[in-house]
Amino acid sequence: MPMSKGLQAIWPAYRSGCSSLNLCNMRLKEIPGDIRLLQALTKLVLKGNQLTSLPEQLGNITGLQTLNVGTNELQQLEECVLQLVNLTTLHAFGNQILAVPADISRLSKLTVLNLNDNQIAALPPAIGLLADLETLCLHGNMIPALPQQIGRLKALKTLLLSHNTLAALPPHIGNLRSLERLEVADNRIRLLPPELGRLKRLRKLEVSINYIQTFPTEVLSLELEEFHMDNNPLLRENVVNVQATYDPLPLKELCARVALEEQLLDREENGEPMRYPAEAVRLVEEASQRARECDMCEGPFIDHWLECVRFQKPLCQNVSIPIFQLVCSWSCYAAHAHGYDLLGIVSG
Repeated sequence: MPMSKGLQAIWPAYRSGCSSLNLCNMRLKEIPGDIRLLQALTKLVLKGNQLTSLPEQLGNITGLQTLNVGTNELQQLEECVLQLVNLTTLHAFGNQILAVPADISRLSKLTVLNLNDNQIAALPPAIGLLADLETLCLHGNMIPALPQQIGRLKALKTLLLSHNTLAALPPHIGNLRSLERLEVADNRIRLLPPELGRLKRLRKLEVSINYIQTFPTEVLSLELEEFHMDNNPLLRENVVNVQATYDPLPLKELCARVALEEQLLDREENGEPMRYPAEAVRLVEEASQRARECDMCEGPFIDHWLECVRFQKPLCQNVSIPIFQLVCSWSCYAAHAHGYDLLGIVSG
């Protein structure tokens, strides 16, 4: 009985005891279970075939470190893949994979996970347990949101999420302190989180083809080498005269601001903490939890502010971009608008 094409390829590798096997673009429809005999394998390339599944015996090659099953017809990452606990690199791009396994954390040694161009609609929380992961490629899927656990990937350097359906990036993305490259082009993002400013190692930011009108101030602190933002409805630099109206702030807002600025709850008298009515303490503590900082004077505000725009050039750009600014009051706007090139009020 003649050997199958797959077995013909495996047999010489078994006889030679090789550590790497390339069965790329051989039009294979299945891999024989005898693949288990190749216990010396550390790298297996099955890219560009017609595989709809992988043999369960693949899971017996526990020394495998690199597996490439890209451009096949797989619909899932099967159990045999999750048994390869020494994998450091997994390429499964260009398949029909519908989901990332809930127990993907079993592949705890992964440094590269490439799932580009599949049909993935969500990421499991367990993705955050891949502590050694440096490259996560999810370009060309159908992911509408990222789990907050994405922020646990402390070793992550590259995150590719272009051509999905993302409506926003979670604030936890600011915890990716090793991140050097972030691509989220062709999504549905309207606002970038200010937490992006924490990504001090970020060198490439790709946000083209979204719905972004302004950028958070924190973007200006990034030391980017590449910043791509084409095809967004960015606000344009058109000077508009604004008539300042000095509406008085509510008494509750004024009192809360003074209490926060003066740090009244931290004051002492004769070495003892000063005592205030319980209701006043409650109100100040509540205000402090919601307080934000004015982008002009750096003073606190709680429930009343102005939303403004100024235009400034990032370090890697010759073109000014619209920067979203929160200003604590009309009087602050009048005092600082000229020096900061504020061009107008977005809303009050």
